[in-house]
Amino acid sequence: MPAAVGAGTVAAVRTVHATRYVTPLREGGSMPGLVEADDDGLYVLKFRGAGQGPKALVAELVAGGLARAAGLPVPELVLVELDPQLGAAEPDPEIQELIAASGGRNVGMDFLPGSLAYSPAAGSVPDRPLPAEPGSPRGSRAMVVEHVLAGVPAEWFAPRAREEYAAYLDLRLEAPRGFAAEAEEARRGA
Repeated sequence: MPAAVGAGTVAAVRTVHATRYVTPLREGGSMPGLVEADDDGLYVLKFRGAGQGPKALVAELVAGGLARAAGLPVPELVLVELDPQLGAAEPDPEIQELIAASGGRNVGMDFLPGSLAYSPAAGSVPDRPLPAEPGSPRGSRAMVVEHVLAGVPAEWFAPRAREEYAAYLDLRLEAPRGFAAEAEEARRGA
């Protein structure tokens, strides 16, 4: 099972089936959980039934796909089919409700044991440089079937929302790109 997809590629999103709810991860506002799947992998599951709803799952897939296309080392993202009955053994009623409301497709990220959220208090930043300028996305546009939005399940979009997301992302690539100048200025000041 790959921990990350190769640099610069837009990979198809696999589907796995959750076989066991392991534990809640009480970080972040969406209350992700750790699940085991039918491929014997462990995944950090983002629930469709959480307060942010399917749009948060779309954001996970889009951000992960963009990071992967930029060559960043990103844990594998998968679609996770979740049976609401997996919550029956969970003692916390809030988590039972979350699992019950999230039956069907959700998003999971390969769980990397021992990994922690970044904290400046933990020490210096990693010494291995990550690509800051992966090139022009317009100059190396992936085929439509490899677009990051192609892996998002249709039921997570309201009518026409897929086209609206794509138009928004295309608009962000057009000049002037103020966010790129701000990021470069922040990098130089760090």
